[in-house]
Amino acid sequence: MHDHAFHTRFPISLQLIPLTVAALLILSVTACRRNSPRKDPVQRKTLPTSTRQLTLVTYNVLADPYRAALRMPTLLAILKATEADIIALQEVTPWFWRMLRKQPWVRHYHRTPIGPGGGVPGGLLILSRFPITRTLVATMPGRQGRKGLLADLRVDNTTLAVVTCHLESFLADGKIRADQLALIFPLLQHAPDAVLLGDLNFAENAQPETKQLLKTYRDLWIALRKDAPGYTWDNERSTMARRAALAGEESRRLDRILWRSEQWRPHTVRIIGTRPVAPDLPDLFPSDHFGLMGVLQR
Repeated sequence: MHDHAFHTRFPISLQLIPLTVAALLILSVTACRRNSPRKDPVQRKTLPTSTRQLTLVTYNVLADPYRAALRMPTLLAILKATEADIIALQEVTPWFWRMLRKQPWVRHYHRTPIGPGGGVPGGLLILSRFPITRTLVATMPGRQGRKGLLADLRVDNTTLAVVTCHLESFLADGKIRADQLALIFPLLQHAPDAVLLGDLNFAENAQPETKQLLKTYRDLWIALRKDAPGYTWDNERSTMARRAALAGEESRRLDRILWRSEQWRPHTVRIIGTRPVAPDLPDLFPSDHFGLMGVLQR
């Protein structure tokens, strides 16, 4: 959802973070956390024996608990059915994590850190079938306390850097989103292969955000289905999106998968979670966003 209401209920600092190299380096050092062994039963791990394809999912799961008990079973079933190697979630709350961790299939994933009480930084969570060798949380500029979450994954003895994010949500915040992207891409530069996936909160070709998308990164939707709109915020198909839309907001392709690699090529991409959870609940979807699922092939 456009979680301006969510952030109103949970106050955040309004302090802006200067976009300087020094600030980013200090932030990276202080925020970096290496995963340590956990006794959490969710952390039972399996590793693919061979990696010819990478299946990626990004999904804004909606922080609002209203009617969550009705929509969550469908949302969790969708995530399970993807059999994804990497799942990036936004708007993850403690109540969502409590429901997610009870799912048997989640035990096959490594995960980024969970804080006391089930809180996660910026509502961001990454699940990975590959070992996570390092995580980093970066605080971004803006009024909504946004974060960027990095996970370095070990994929066939090579580092794959993955960042998920949930950029500023108001329509007039294009400059802030551009500044946030300027912070995110340096987090990925150390790895030979990199993926940025999440809720970018701006439409196709919107400026100044689009100018901040590095040309070395490709957009999976554009690479495979550039003639289709790809709306993950769809006011026409989803009554939940229509009701939560900002004044003057149109359907947009907010959720994206971008990647940089010499070895991974686009294979498939599709939108998920596009149907109501039940025929007798036509106004209730798994989330107000649709999810995005893509496959890269070696």
